[in-house]
Amino acid sequence: MPFGSQPALNEKWAAYQHGETGGQPVILEPSYYKYSDPVYELLRSQWDYFVQRLLDAELVVIIGYSLPEADEEARRALSIGFQSNRNARYLVIDPMEWVCGRYKRLFGTSRLRTIQKPIEEVYEELPDLIEGRQ
Repeated sequence: MPFGSQPALNEKWAAYQHGETGGQPVILEPSYYKYSDPVYELLRSQWDYFVQRLLDAELVVIIGYSLPEADEEARRALSIGFQSNRNARYLVIDPMEWVCGRYKRLFGTSRLRTIQKPIEEVYEELPDLIEGRQ
């Protein structure tokens, strides 16, 4: 089920659920090999859109994504966004110390805040975190 940044993903998904589009959804697991697969080209526009949004963002919130070593495209996109958009703040929420450590090693700590808790324990604070009040 190929799609780009337009129409929005939720519109494509709804069309798929109602049988109004052909193809099948594609999920590519973190792997060194997935980027050499021809099906990856179907997702290229999504990655390009993601990078563009990172370049425009004031705040990037990452919840529960471990940033695996094998997901080189995600690392590349996040690195480009972080290095090119010096105004953006990054907030990572994950209960695992080693996950928060990965982001600290990748980004440093000047514009990155990590919260080592499950999202359920941070949910009530999220609006204040997003607004920078905490």
